[in-house]
Amino acid sequence: MVGEVDRPQAGREGDSPQAHAIVMAIPHSNIDDRTRTTAKRLRRGQTDAERKMWRLLRPFRDDGISFRRQAPVGVYIVDFVWLSGRLVMEVDGGQHSEATGLVRDAARTQWLESQRFEILRFWNNDVLRNGAGCQEVIAQAIERRRSLSFMK
Repeated sequence: MVGEVDRPQAGREGDSPQAHAIVMAIPHSNIDDRTRTTAKRLRRGQTDAERKMWRLLRPFRDDGISFRRQAPVGVYIVDFVWLSGRLVMEVDGGQHSEATGLVRDAARTQWLESQRFEILRFWNNDVLRNGAGCQEVIAQAIERRRSLSFMK
């Protein structure tokens, strides 16, 4: 699932709210150890739906689209991202429909959109039962992203 990197409490001497955050998505050398460790843990512990989504994304490599999984972007770790196209895919389980999950997802979405990312959200059941439909939505988003000025 999507992970949020632990941040120190604001107000402690020397700490800022984003002390462990990486504002730039790349290069990898800018990722702090805590974030890197959390992302690796999330990659090892993927859900069935996340594993299937990873397989669904593989055919896009033939078109030069390179996705990363459980990748740090800012203070968040997103499920899947095409960094150069600024496209994020989230595979969400039931906890994302609860009040706390909705609030966290809204904050994450707002920040990612402020960084010019487009976010696609898929429910676990959609990925597991309608992979072809998910691929079609992703293909359409890739075409939209390719037509944007930052891709030219």
